[in-house]
Amino acid sequence: MFDSLFSFVFTAILLLIIAIGFIVVSVNLYYTKNTRITFQNRIIILKRGIVAEGTMVAVETAWPSLFYEYPIVRFKTPQGLQVTLRCQEYTKGPGFRKGQKVEVRFLPASPEAFIVVTGLDFLV
Repeated sequence: MFDSLFSFVFTAILLLIIAIGFIVVSVNLYYTKNTRITFQNRIIILKRGIVAEGTMVAVETAWPSLFYEYPIVRFKTPQGLQVTLRCQEYTKGPGFRKGQKVEVRFLPASPEAFIVVTGLDFLV
């Protein structure tokens, strides 16, 4: 009797943990898929984008991806317009800090399509 009750409770808890895991992964994939700049768009922005110096204003985390950080950057366009925008790409873990100077590239027609140049981007 005790063995069957223990098996039942153990199986129920295990299935609950697996179900919660699937839900978290599914929501995470949905949000990152719908907020990211694609790899091809990143290459286009790197090749054709205007270079500007940006300043990290803040770093935002978004539920459910609490380990993904979205930098909020302020930079000036060649026309002198100062914009403050949330980057559509995320970084994992503590990467940027408030006040940090970064290189930004953006498309001339739409500054909201911008990236923060990092890592091996100089190879493009």
